[in-house]
Amino acid sequence: MNRLQAIKYTMAHRRALNKLAKEHGFYFPFHDLDKLFLYPIFGKKLTGKIHRLYSRHHERPNKYGVLDIKNKYEAAFDWESSRFTKPDKQETAWEYWLRACPEVDMFWIFAELDMLPKDKNYIELQQTAFAKKEMKMRCA
Repeated sequence: MNRLQAIKYTMAHRRALNKLAKEHGFYFPFHDLDKLFLYPIFGKKLTGKIHRLYSRHHERPNKYGVLDIKNKYEAAFDWESSRFTKPDKQETAWEYWLRACPEVDMFWIFAELDMLPKDKNYIELQQTAFAKKEMKMRCA
């Protein structure tokens, strides 16, 4: 993917994220905006690394070394909207969270935003989330 394609890809993702967020009463005007300015200078790979270091909607260790996300709502919309604009990222927000960072407390964010899987009840979902979190913590 060249730099111009990366800019188009990010712009489409920003539109999809804010469309989804507005349906829930949120708006993130600066989501991934830095990427649009950094792609022409640094290219896709280095821009991605810089973006993940400074963006509050990406997971990273807090001052205690525990993985956390400052803006959990933006992260949830980011993960959920990715599957609408990114053919290489087809997971739901719930699936991504369970795979990548179950130790970050996101369950009630998903519940509030109605992003939990519809085929199970809350108790089963909480048990799944807790089991994944425990497994991830043991492996760390």
